[in-house]
Amino acid sequence: MSDSENTPRPRRSGRERKIISRLGEDGGLSDSQTRKRKRSVLSDTDATGDESELTALSEIDNEEPEEEPEPEIESDRDDAYKAPTYKAAHTNGKRVPKQKAPKKPRLVAPKERKRKSKKAVPFDITQVAADMTIKNDNALFNAILNPASALQTTVEDFLSSFAQTPNHSLADLMNCVLRCCGCNDSVDQDQVVDYDGIVDALETFTEGMRNDDSPVYPLTSKLPAFKRFRKSMGEFLERLVKSAAEAGVLHDSDLLPTILPWVVAMSSSALRNFRHTATSIALEIETALCDVASAVDQEVEIVQRQIDGERKKKGKAAGAGRDKVLEAKRNEVKERKAKIVEFIKEFFDSVFVHRYRDLDPSIRSDCVQALGQWFLKYSAYFLDGLNLRYIGWLLNDSVTTVRLAAVKALGALYAKKDFSISLSHFTDRFKSRLVEMAIGDIDIGVRVATIGLLRNIDRLEEHEKDKLCLMAFSGEPRVRKAISIFVKGIWEEEVEERMVGQPNTARMLKRVGIKVLASLLVKWSQALDQVASDPDSQSQSQSQGDSHGQIKEISWLVNAADQRGRMAMIVEALSDEIDVIGDWKSLLEHLLLDHSAEGETTVQKKGKKKQAPSNTNSDETAEEVSRLTEEEEGVMLEVLTAVLRIESGDAKNNKEGDEAVNAEITRALIEALPKLFAKHQTDEGRISEVLLIPQCMALDMYLEMRLVPAYEALWDAVQKQFVTHSSPTTLAHAAATIHHMLNVTALSKTNATKIAELEDDLSSSLRDVVSSKEELEVTTFDDDELIALTGVCSRLAVLIQYKDMVSWMEENEDGKQASIWEILRAIAERGKLGYKEEEYLIVQILDVLVMHVTWKVDAIPQGTTYSQDDDRFCERLRQQRDALIEIFTEYVVGNSSNACESVKRTAFHHLLNFHILFSSPEESGPYHILLTRSDLKLSLTDEAQYRLAGFVQSEIERYAEELADERPRTTKENLADTDNSDDEVVSVPKKGKGKGKKSQKNADGKGKPAAESADLPRLTRASLEREYAFNSISSTFLRAVRGHTFNVRHCGILLAHYGRLDPIFDSCMKLIVDVLKEEGMFKGNGEVVVSVVLQALRDSFTLFLDDIEPDETHTLALAKILAGCFVIRGPQLSIIRRLDAKFVVDLHLTALSWVVKQIASYQTSSNKRMRNKTIIYFRVLIPFLATIKSQDALKIKAHLDQIIAQAKFEIPPNSKIWEPYRAYEKRLTAALMKDKSRATKQRKEPGVNGVSDAEQTEATGLSASENEADRPPPSQRRGPHPRPRPTQRSNAPANGISLPDDDFSLNFDPNAPPPQLFSPTALSELTPSVAGSNQEFEDDKPPTTTQDDTNDAMEVDQELAQINNTPTQKRVSDVAEPSSDLPTFKSRRKRF
Repeated sequence: MSDSENTPRPRRSGRERKIISRLGEDGGLSDSQTRKRKRSVLSDTDATGDESELTALSEIDNEEPEEEPEPEIESDRDDAYKAPTYKAAHTNGKRVPKQKAPKKPRLVAPKERKRKSKKAVPFDITQVAADMTIKNDNALFNAILNPASALQTTVEDFLSSFAQTPNHSLADLMNCVLRCCGCNDSVDQDQVVDYDGIVDALETFTEGMRNDDSPVYPLTSKLPAFKRFRKSMGEFLERLVKSAAEAGVLHDSDLLPTILPWVVAMSSSALRNFRHTATSIALEIETALCDVASAVDQEVEIVQRQIDGERKKKGKAAGAGRDKVLEAKRNEVKERKAKIVEFIKEFFDSVFVHRYRDLDPSIRSDCVQALGQWFLKYSAYFLDGLNLRYIGWLLNDSVTTVRLAAVKALGALYAKKDFSISLSHFTDRFKSRLVEMAIGDIDIGVRVATIGLLRNIDRLEEHEKDKLCLMAFSGEPRVRKAISIFVKGIWEEEVEERMVGQPNTARMLKRVGIKVLASLLVKWSQALDQVASDPDSQSQSQSQGDSHGQIKEISWLVNAADQRGRMAMIVEALSDEIDVIGDWKSLLEHLLLDHSAEGETTVQKKGKKKQAPSNTNSDETAEEVSRLTEEEEGVMLEVLTAVLRIESGDAKNNKEGDEAVNAEITRALIEALPKLFAKHQTDEGRISEVLLIPQCMALDMYLEMRLVPAYEALWDAVQKQFVTHSSPTTLAHAAATIHHMLNVTALSKTNATKIAELEDDLSSSLRDVVSSKEELEVTTFDDDELIALTGVCSRLAVLIQYKDMVSWMEENEDGKQASIWEILRAIAERGKLGYKEEEYLIVQILDVLVMHVTWKVDAIPQGTTYSQDDDRFCERLRQQRDALIEIFTEYVVGNSSNACESVKRTAFHHLLNFHILFSSPEESGPYHILLTRSDLKLSLTDEAQYRLAGFVQSEIERYAEELADERPRTTKENLADTDNSDDEVVSVPKKGKGKGKKSQKNADGKGKPAAESADLPRLTRASLEREYAFNSISSTFLRAVRGHTFNVRHCGILLAHYGRLDPIFDSCMKLIVDVLKEEGMFKGNGEVVVSVVLQALRDSFTLFLDDIEPDETHTLALAKILAGCFVIRGPQLSIIRRLDAKFVVDLHLTALSWVVKQIASYQTSSNKRMRNKTIIYFRVLIPFLATIKSQDALKIKAHLDQIIAQAKFEIPPNSKIWEPYRAYEKRLTAALMKDKSRATKQRKEPGVNGVSDAEQTEATGLSASENEADRPPPSQRRGPHPRPRPTQRSNAPANGISLPDDDFSLNFDPNAPPPQLFSPTALSELTPSVAGSNQEFEDDKPPTTTQDDTNDAMEVDQELAQINNTPTQKRVSDVAEPSSDLPTFKSRRKRF
């Protein structure tokens, strides 16, 4: 209990005596106390000056009778603030420490009605205190913690007590602050005013907090009691400051002068508890001071207007006394304002300026949110360039929440038009950064918020608007929706400009709107294509041998009929904003017009020319102002298709309007479709969109309307396009439409007739090509025959995906002619010849044959008894399947095959899928089918597995070489010069980021960082297609491994390339880790796991030894993920299950024998360079020491000493080259001692959350090993060339970030480029100079780093190292992290 609570309690007034229950007893509140809570809220509303609301409440008050004062009820509740005998009165709606004052007018809120649904749970401070580790001896803290307490009453009681016993009250207030920090220490009335002893007192509190086992504090606690704590604390401080200002004690007392030094000192504490809570308190007080200062400014204006009014009156002598009174009042108000502004400046300079760059992102986020409020509440003081720069700097923060808070703060400012002039310089300086964030931020929420901000900025250039409009094609729905309002504004401006001089009719307005929309979409589509294309890389890829076939192969795979294009996404986003998009009738009508006429003349029979009238045929010819070009027509066809799909889909989901909407759409399209087919049948791109329109129709209406001939005409039109065009997109759309028509059961007779005609057409076309050929396996086809044959097979490949064509494929007219199956199988065998011009043909034929077998598998009869026909069916299926498997095997791993690359990939894909499909259920896992016939089951032999694994290895190497060719060579060739040095650093170091170093310019001279072109190559269609093809191989191989078709021993060939290809490949490798866990821990195949891990590590490290990779980064990353194969962790990193220790020991013994043997051989041959590189392998083994026990570590240490002694070479104690060995030995020695050092404590007490200390140490072993080993960054987006290996932590600042003199903060170096968080293109420096900006921007520089900062960072590193070495890991997360663990700024790009 505080000292102030021992003072006698004052006699309560009638209003105060209505509290009938105490929080210390049952936590309940009476109806009168509830009404008091509401009156306190209303009094706060009164302070804001909302007169209209007060008038309404006064009317309500008049309707209710005034309550009679109740007799005082004695109670000893703990959380009620006990003020001295000084009775407070009411003045202007607030309680002030005066003995006599006029009675405050009562504003009574309506009575609270009882809730019938749910009864409120009473607040019990005793129970809350038992759940948390914070004492409940402070009445102010208890009131804040109680969500039902009347905070206004608590504030009034505190001010009354403060007037009587200021030191006691200040001690209570500071003890409340300490409880808010989670600290149980207290200060007395003498310590609280001892300003010189604040630092010493905080050091004592800090030491006590560090020895505490509880790292949480109210602001970060997840307990239900602290759910509303932050809001209640802010409300309490706001009421305290405002009530003190109204009572006149804010600027004339020691309230804020005492709070300020304590809060400032705590805000610079090393402990996050003090630093975070004190910063939050300072920000809340500053916000309340802004409200008070704003009110004082209004009061000054009112007094000034009164003075001016008095001076204008006649009879100045009569008003002289009044003038003096007003002058005195004005001077008094100005003095109060000066004092308040002084407090505002002190809090801002002492807390915000240091904490806005704090290491903790939550503190930085709170600072920028508070700054945004200050701009709005007290813009007269804060809204200038010097303060706006802080938000501008935080736009480059590495944490998403901070950037989002900065954008939201700016959004509130730009929403007010009155601030546009004050924000003009800031806009010119940072708008390029905002545009960049809207385009390429890694977080979707930040992009959406930034787009909303940019909508209120009217100073954007045209090229900036065009960049933003490209976001309408984004793959993220939230981004498209956010940019739709911006696009609408541009569209409206264009429409208004085109409508000048045109008749202002609804029809003309719609047509012009469609024209403008089409032109904008074409413009943005072309710009997007230009951004995504790279002519150099495209031409380079086209020059490669199999480029053409690969592009067609991938196009066939990715062009699905139901795939949504750009226009479908933009229609979905803009349909609610632009009305012409949702009006499918107007779109259809406009597309049916003739857009080719351009006012040409018509020739009469007599040869005289006559000018065509402009508007006489407006129903068929579009006006010039609304006439579409060919590109615009194609785009609007896509828009129409997307709109029809949305409308028909909504109609199907809404069954009530299904018939009406679909009927209306179908009736309109029955009439319009023939015209669209006739108009666009020669254009392959536009006809592909027209082919999608029948899928939006209710085709059974053809029968209801007796329009069967029209339905047959539709069949003929679709069939004509299907057999005429050869584009994969057009064929896919036509086949999907045919499938849609085949599902119309009401017209099944017509469908059967038409599909039979189509099959006959395809059969005759195929037979006509091969009729004159003999021995199709080796015959020669001319160009025309090859084109015709490729077209037929392409149509078959897409049609057989939708329709069962088994009977048609095997029809041979009783042996009179060869079946389609036999013809295609014979042509498929031509793939081994390796003709480039036939590559795409062979791929399509293989797809057709595989789909044929798949349809037959689907038709396998199920049951236990089979007829002779069933046996013949299955035997025929087995023969066809085995024939295809023989072809596939020959193409992939055959010795006499010369198949093209795409043919090999396709054969590999189908071969493994067949083995997965026909494997037994117990072997294939989730991929099996129900096969009841044993004669159809397949399995891969060991020889076939090894040969197929070799094919995968060759594909990986080829893909890595292609990626390496796309980026410039590194300086790894210069490593040969290090042979004569015994202590040279082998790995390529990071590029220096010193003061005088600047990024090199590209060849184009635009000044972009050189790393952008080297490490982040531009994505092109060819590179994406190549990546797609490669990942299809790796994913097929992994599917076979998980389906137990492939032995898990072969996974090492993939794992060896982890970290050097692309992120998709790396994510697939993590699936292998799961497979290895299952093999080792649940199937008892630990030796297989060790074998795979050793093979992967050796192969990966060999890439570094052979100079294929410039450093060992990828091997270190591989070791860290493979360490997870030996242990399964649960909550709090507890170990649930682990692999038998003997397998971990075997891994270390085998790996150590290999590496020591290699080192000895290089030592003997005097190859110092290779010896030095091989020593790094010890660092690779460190992650595998995370879970070993002391007895296992003893075995490994003995073996290590033995093999080193046998190798007969000495290890210099101070050589940098042997640092990996010493790190491994140190970690091994720590494992030897950890069980002994923790045995006693483990018997005495369990660890945190029921996890023993030994388990916690093992759980954190991997983190400790990561601190010793270099931490590799994640794999790059492109290319096998790894990143330079990061060096170990040093005391010198890195990346332009250091620790300032007082704290653990982020400091931005003005000479260094800003942190690259997003798209690295055109990143401006953190504080760029803007031509024409005012002096406050030009002279402004971000904070710099001093030598004291580095010394403080060294001390923090040493202190953190000591804490990390403690067995129980107390409060590691609560101490600010050292400089090496500052947030890293990664360059990422968002592409479309």
